[in-house]
Amino acid sequence: MRVILLSGLILVTGLLILFSPLASAKTVALWLCDDSGGTLKDSSGNGHDGTLEGKTSFVEGKYGNALELHGKPDCVKVTGSNDLTGATAMTVEMWLKAKQQAPYHIPLSKGLKGPGHWEIYLLAGPGHFSTYIPDLGDFTGSHSVTDDEWHHCAMIWDGSSIRLFVDGEQVNDWGGLKGKKIVVDDQDLHIGNEWTNDNWHTGLLDEIRISDTALDAKDFGFDKSLAQVAVDKIGKIATSWGNLKNQSK
Repeated sequence: MRVILLSGLILVTGLLILFSPLASAKTVALWLCDDSGGTLKDSSGNGHDGTLEGKTSFVEGKYGNALELHGKPDCVKVTGSNDLTGATAMTVEMWLKAKQQAPYHIPLSKGLKGPGHWEIYLLAGPGHFSTYIPDLGDFTGSHSVTDDEWHHCAMIWDGSSIRLFVDGEQVNDWGGLKGKKIVVDDQDLHIGNEWTNDNWHTGLLDEIRISDTALDAKDFGFDKSLAQVAVDKIGKIATSWGNLKNQSK
């Protein structure tokens, strides 16, 4: 009986953990973009809420709502924090929908261009999914995502390489970075433009997540909403608890 009760306690604790921050301990920020009003809520439980600027609004997205950005001055500003940068490991992922345009799109940008800065950008013209991290290099991708269709885009930094994924498939890989680190600081993070108020993203953004580890592609929020992933996990735990109770009868 004690074993059964202890197992039940562990399962209940797991449920509580999953219900509160929707994501694992690896997640440092999770913006599902299912909000309304002037605040973009962080569902990770780490308090990285953002403030909408300009005419940024919530519209129908890939899953639920999404952020709609129309260019300058539309963006979301998130107060800086050390945990929004992974010195030796980090995964940044999002759903985006953008049309081709002459200038750069900057969906995400942290800090001034220099030590500690990182950004996700779409190359001017062809719209290739890319990332620039001054401490590591400029990594211009080869896969265009500016076709006005939804694409899941992810950047993985694993301490020795940078890898880019589009729609769950690896499209670029740069090695030879072992021993390098990204400077960790508390500069602000901007969603929708470069930190210096330049190179504005035009289009939709949804389900943005920053993790403090190099995730496996199978752990991306690609096949379903990250909120649904959490619900599925809760369902599995509830089923396991039900089976356990039946076995104890």
